[in-house]
Amino acid sequence: MRYNGSPIEIVNAVFPGKYDITEFQRVPNQYWHSQENRVQALRTFCEKRKISKESLPLLNRAYFRKHFPRFISMVDRHYDSKFYRWIMESFPEHTFQPEEFNLLVGIDGQLCDSKEELAIHNFLVQAIISAKVERESQRFMNNRYEEVYIPDWVIYQNHRKFVIEYFGLYGSIRYKAYTEKADRKMEFFQSLKDYKFIAIMPDDFREKGFRRIVSLLISKGMWINVHRSDCY
Repeated sequence: MRYNGSPIEIVNAVFPGKYDITEFQRVPNQYWHSQENRVQALRTFCEKRKISKESLPLLNRAYFRKHFPRFISMVDRHYDSKFYRWIMESFPEHTFQPEEFNLLVGIDGQLCDSKEELAIHNFLVQAIISAKVERESQRFMNNRYEEVYIPDWVIYQNHRKFVIEYFGLYGSIRYKAYTEKADRKMEFFQSLKDYKFIAIMPDDFREKGFRRIVSLLISKGMWINVHRSDCY
């Protein structure tokens, strides 16, 4: 009864400090729900492999697919597939430059993952009236699927809150899992009572002059400067 029937606790008691939790085939239930556990896992992984600060940005999906695939599902669930967020959270003592992770900087200094997101972000910042536009600032937990979602934008305007997500790969044959997760995201965000949800699809983005995006925003009650020259 001393070890609560846990093989991990037994091994660690017999061989203290020899094995890291991630070296076992399975971790305890909800182990990754703890930020401390996620941070310690990456720090230990890098320490054992002598990964330098300069090499940390190279720890992406392709790297872990080759060297430690078990981390991928954890990052998908708890960091919305954004490996750089896990790295930045785990190594707060380091200062990273956006270009190290191939990130782009918006006109207000916030970071974007792609050129399409950058274009949308800059448009939102310039077009939305009297609002606070935040990039990837909040984490939402979908308890049904045990997934964390970090929406592209959360916007505050006139005591109202909006969640905006750009699904750039939606419907792609190559990325079926992306579309499946996007469907779960949309279902979840639409269920939030305190937020209005706006989904931007690839065809919406490709519409010249952001016309379709403007229509989406207005349809949800957002105040927009529709007289901007690049809107119509």
